[in-house]
Amino acid sequence: SSMTAPVSSGRGKKNWEQLQKEQVEQEDNVQVVVMLRKGGKATTAKGISVSADSMLGEQFLAREEKETRERTRMKELTLEISERQEEEELTEALQQLQRVSMVGPGGARRGFRPNKGAPDADLIFGNKRPPQK
Repeated sequence: SSMTAPVSSGRGKKNWEQLQKEQVEQEDNVQVVVMLRKGGKATTAKGISVSADSMLGEQFLAREEKETRERTRMKELTLEISERQEEEELTEALQQLQRVSMVGPGGARRGFRPNKGAPDADLIFGNKRPPQK
């Protein structure tokens, strides 16, 4: 687990030439934050500029690249999961619609079977329907 801290130079205002010189230096350097501890109690963060070719600079750049790849991978996984969930919800909704349309209006009576042990009204009272012609 890494900790990042804001880097501030604390040098005050700079003129145009100093800014240009610093910009050229930054292309070859990497800003790294070093945590310092004074007297075992207070910690302070100090920003230092390290050459990108140095061991520390290479490790820092490699870690940043690894974190970027991991973030990209997580975004892709999250997107795949939400797409899959949407697809499942759509399929479920379509199946629900098909189930409703299969029964149709008045279709529930057609396949009706009374509960086990319930008396058969047609047997007791006879079939009251007039004979169909």
